[in-house]
Amino acid sequence: MLLFAIFISLVIYISVKLKLFLYYFFLNVGFGIFIASQIGDYFLFFNIDSTDITSLIDFTGAILGILIFPLFLNALTPIKKRNEILWKWMYRILYVAIIIYIFNLFPSIRESIAMYYFHFYIMILSGLVLSVQLILLIKSIIYKDKNAIPLFIIYSIYIITMFVEIIFANMGIFADSPYVHTSVLLVSIFEIFAFMGLIAH
Repeated sequence: MLLFAIFISLVIYISVKLKLFLYYFFLNVGFGIFIASQIGDYFLFFNIDSTDITSLIDFTGAILGILIFPLFLNALTPIKKRNEILWKWMYRILYVAIIIYIFNLFPSIRESIAMYYFHFYIMILSGLVLSVQLILLIKSIIYKDKNAIPLFIIYSIYIITMFVEIIFANMGIFADSPYVHTSVLLVSIFEIFAFMGLIAH
């Protein structure tokens, strides 16, 4: 289903040249990479990971997702226009994550203790960015912006699942769930259908 969303969003973008579909393409690529790394799919390909390359793949998905997600939401409802200062500071913090990602391209850094702190920074940053989007959507509901209510409902379900099953589990706040694969898969399918419905509308 995720591959279908990636494929169809790219095809539509090439056809109509609307940035919304480009954002949706990269959003699905980012979250697809991140989710696959969290539920262990990459171990099918990496029997030996001496330089911790899977952590770099994990970072790639997380950073791509949190960079693109606000842009995607903004293409559906005007969250940036109403929150320009917050938006500017949010992206400044996100650019720090890109610098961290560049450092992690070097195996010597990935294998050091710095990786432990980088991992926490990315998890905290992901949680912060996702939470800020929820607040911005609430403000959009107050101003009765287009798509604000359905986006808030869709996003609330998605963010609760991401926090409980992935972010809190990675930070050691919650224990890893044996049902993480099923939960993340189901909520991702729901999110894809819901967002596609909004885009088509």
